Amino acid sequence: NLKPPAFDVALAKKLLAESGYKGEPIPFQYPNNRWAFADQVAQAVGNYLKAVGLNVQLQPMEFSAFFPLWIGDKLPALYMFSLGITIMDA
Repeated sequence: NLKPPAFDVALAKKLLAESGYKGEPIPFQYPNNRWAFADQVAQAVGNYLKAVGLNVQLQPMEFSAFFPLWIGDKLPALYMFSLGITIMDA
């Protein structure tokens, strides 16, 4: 019975303005060759964030380049990653 929160663009823009954000670029890094539709998911997330005024810049990369950055805690504040066991996959 859980309902998803509303996507309130006006409230998000108001809160963003109050935060002092000035439109600085925000890199959004993600591996684009590990999961199906990774580019499409990243584009959707990026567009939701852009809709409220964040200057998100998608930075896709191969998993072999992404993973060492993730392990080394060298990714920017915004990235997309998924980790889970695969033995339960159908």
